Amino acid sequence: MKFRLCLSLALILYVVMPVVAQSDAKYEGAAGYSFLRGDFSTNRHGWVLSFAEKVSNRFGLEAEVGGNYRKTTFLGSQNDFVHSILAGPQFKLRNDAKLVPWGHVLMGIALNNVARPLFVASPIGGSTLVPMRATDVRFGFQPGGGIDYWLTSGFGIRLGADYRRAIGNFSDRNFFRLQSGIVVRFGGG
Repeated sequence: MKFRLCLSLALILYVVMPVVAQSDAKYEGAAGYSFLRGDFSTNRHGWVLSFAEKVSNRFGLEAEVGGNYRKTTFLGSQNDFVHSILAGPQFKLRNDAKLVPWGHVLMGIALNNVARPLFVASPIGGSTLVPMRATDVRFGFQPGGGIDYWLTSGFGIRLGADYRRAIGNFSDRNFFRLQSGIVVRFGGG
């Protein structure tokens, strides 16, 4: 179901965006697949959306949201996820070429929702293990970069990699993320 939705969105953007896209565009949007690897060999699959406003030819301001998910088997099948809401500067080596390397340094919040064991005292003595949902809200720092390959002046393919440090709750977490997807330019410049 998720694959069909992503494929439908990609086809719609592929048909519509080249019509409205401009090479001197002021805005850039990207959508795609995200693979997140966390501490303790935890793999999650998900999505990433970003929006950037061009300030100069090589500098812009970017906002990004993403979600990565996995199923765990702790006391039955449980979902856990990592969501992020980040923003910061984006830098490009060149902006008017077919192959455009870029980098960014994003900051914001990272939400990690997991099932944790909780021992509950029984009224007849002893204790019972039950899963408890917990969401950690942490400060996120995410430097990264990648390459955009422009198929037309307004539609391209994006590949990227990021390191994310989630700071808070008396322990820090490290993540490594790979992303791939589409990128479009739009708006007058």
